Amino acid sequence: MYISLYRTVVLFLRSNDYAKKVFQQQYVPNSFREREQKTEPLRFGMNLKDFFSNCTFSEPKTSFLSCKADIYDHWLNNRENILVLLTLFVAVHFVFSIICLTLPIPSGLFMPIFVLGAAIGRLMGEIVAIALPLGLIDGLNIYPGVYAVVGAASFSASVTHTVSVSVMIFEITGQLHYILPVMISVLLSNAVCAYMQPSFFDTIIKIKHLPFLPDIPPSNHM
Repeated sequence: MYISLYRTVVLFLRSNDYAKKVFQQQYVPNSFREREQKTEPLRFGMNLKDFFSNCTFSEPKTSFLSCKADIYDHWLNNRENILVLLTLFVAVHFVFSIICLTLPIPSGLFMPIFVLGAAIGRLMGEIVAIALPLGLIDGLNIYPGVYAVVGAASFSASVTHTVSVSVMIFEITGQLHYILPVMISVLLSNAVCAYMQPSFFDTIIKIKHLPFLPDIPPSNHM
């Protein structure tokens, strides 16, 4: 869905006259505006460590699974619903990251999709923690931070069609305890997305009509 929407946005910006004027002729102010929305510390730039934190946003402050005070102040300052906030974060970051990637400026792909995958995983983890307050098994608590790690790895692997994302996850977290869920999610997401459409980088090559080596068809002969 992410790659399909990106392809649709790029083709629309190339065909619509108003979009050409706004995003091609005035790309400098737009690039600063979109990048500021994504990287300012009070917005998207400093949220990855919160997603990976070993706590639960929905737990009260008196619980041993609760988060630190700065995380509560960042996300629940006005007593909002954490599920609504995370859903809005995912929706806004989904759209803004695609718009940023269409701007004619040097930019990276991996971190935006990595943060987006972590947010989706954190949202799923918070939902499971609310639905199963006692855990899957008695004494085995739900940690949404683990869901965020798996979500970041699987979403990044699906967009880029790479398996090495799992190695990067292990280097970032310094933990090998979750090697099984991370590897399973990376392999499944990579296989499903590869079956449905080309990777993000192959999509850019095809949109720009750049020369490239075609895929080698399967064969029984060397």
